[in-house]
Amino acid sequence: MNIIFHKSNPLEADLIIDLTEEDYILRVEQAIVQYRSKVNLKGFRKGQVPQALVKKMYGPEVLLQVVMEMVTKAIQEYVEEQKLRLWGEPIMVENSLYNSNINFQHPGNLQIKFECGLVPDVDLTQLEQAEVERWEIKNVADNTVDQAIKKVQLQYGDAVEVTKSEPGDMVYGLLTDDADFKQPVYLPAEIKFEKNATDLLGMEISEKRTLQLDPKQPYTLTKASSAHQETLSLLNSLEGDYEFTAEKIYRTVPAELNETFFSNILGEEKSFTLEEFKQKFSNSFIAYTQNVAESLLANNLKQAVSNHISLELPETFIKKRLKSKNPTWEESLIDQFYAYMQPNLHWDLIAEKIGQDHETQVTIEEIVELITRKASTTRDYSELATLSKEELKKRIEKSFASGETDQRYKETYDLIFQDKILHILKDKVKIHTKEASVEEFNQMLDDLSKKKDPASIDTPEVDK
Repeated sequence: MNIIFHKSNPLEADLIIDLTEEDYILRVEQAIVQYRSKVNLKGFRKGQVPQALVKKMYGPEVLLQVVMEMVTKAIQEYVEEQKLRLWGEPIMVENSLYNSNINFQHPGNLQIKFECGLVPDVDLTQLEQAEVERWEIKNVADNTVDQAIKKVQLQYGDAVEVTKSEPGDMVYGLLTDDADFKQPVYLPAEIKFEKNATDLLGMEISEKRTLQLDPKQPYTLTKASSAHQETLSLLNSLEGDYEFTAEKIYRTVPAELNETFFSNILGEEKSFTLEEFKQKFSNSFIAYTQNVAESLLANNLKQAVSNHISLELPETFIKKRLKSKNPTWEESLIDQFYAYMQPNLHWDLIAEKIGQDHETQVTIEEIVELITRKASTTRDYSELATLSKEELKKRIEKSFASGETDQRYKETYDLIFQDKILHILKDKVKIHTKEASVEEFNQMLDDLSKKKDPASIDTPEVDK
């Protein structure tokens, strides 16, 4: 067996395996003997089918299996010996066994060719030139706190039926057309249909209003609840004149500002005055906003570091892997998705290098602790809440050892690892701290969001 490794460019290479018949023929014959013992063919006792017949019937299948097992092992050993860092599994592009004119009785010399992507080296020498801003949240205005409390009062309030709609109400009724369409829907009273400038304000029980629906200009709504997205999507799909008949009108009566409300919101079983509640609520508001600011800092750290560390990826190879995993994708979609995922791939390589340089490790105990906390608050982890920490530890260890790691454990590992990398970066990157109020920080976030135009695209798995 001969192995040829040829770089077509610094990050992509061809890996060619040449085999003579002597390299594999004995193993093939041995495999056919073993296969013969399992063959159950009508007219012969099990294991007594003539070897020549077994070879004729199953020889090509056994030959391919044996050769590919040899090639796979040879590649693994070669990669380890040469200390190569491959990007995922090589892609097989040529195989003599697939030639239509091959003689499976005497295959002769074989050649199998693979294309490989190489993981680039990461140079961290420019790391300390990166600079980011960090926001430190100092205060929140009283009117902001009052507005937030009113929203919470509505969340904890009770719905009552009224006879005439006002802003904030929900109108339940029947949507119909001149044909057979009938659909009961809940609609916000302030929704405005642009085509005929109609809303549902001031509407009374049994009143009918004509809604002119048009997907190009369906409606305007200042704030849409996620609970009503299905109804709003329905409106977006309809066109023409529809009649809406109000059957019930619901209004939320805010919860009273009393000791029960204060305790429920703060999660503390003690008495609070209104001023004490507002102070604690303000502190929680500031703490929450500070957590958002720290998340923004984490994203900015990743962006700043990625911008200062030049890094090329094996683009052609990655796109070929995408195509192999998603054969129905057009080239334009492959290009689009590669552009979408490139920043994350870039960052993952940098994080891996930082982790190696600092010998960063994630322990099973750390994974157990985080999953235990998640299990009490996150639905996807709730079934793990019944396990003791020792039981959970054994389950996680078994999952990692199997090579088919539970996605929840992998995600938890990644969260802990990323947090440790960001902690390291905070000591490496220049961080400029700015003080801000909750209002100033939120305004900055609003301005930032207006500059972005996020794309929505399905994300397949792309390994490295």
